[in-house]
Amino acid sequence: MTNIKEIIPARAATYCAIYPMLLQIAKDHGYTLCVHGSLHRDMDLVAVPWIKEASDPLDLIHDIKEAIGAVFHHEETDYIEGSDKPTVKPHGRLAWSLHVTNKGMYGGYLDISVMPKKEKDCEQDFNQKGSSKAPGTELI
Repeated sequence: MTNIKEIIPARAATYCAIYPMLLQIAKDHGYTLCVHGSLHRDMDLVAVPWIKEASDPLDLIHDIKEAIGAVFHHEETDYIEGSDKPTVKPHGRLAWSLHVTNKGMYGGYLDISVMPKKEKDCEQDFNQKGSSKAPGTELI
């Protein structure tokens, strides 16, 4: 009998197959979408606002959820208000897990972090400080 916690190679292939669709949804919302991690257990994604008019992160998450038929927790409880509440991560990232089955972390799922939108451009920050270079680029 196969242990459900073991790595399932078919998941990685499935995650790769749905990535172009997820990327298009992200682009439609003004984000770019990056993959990180091994794809063994879950698909780790980071959405980064790419245009000034990027949509609200929750709108992006709901559209991805609908497109792949995912659930936040379980199909019988997702209607509860607040079930789509993100986890706050370092640097202001907001994170959601979208499960593609009702098996929780033992089924396939997407971990999606969304980077926050900045209200002003970094260039303004650097110009105000009298520097034309980004921090950490002094040797470049």
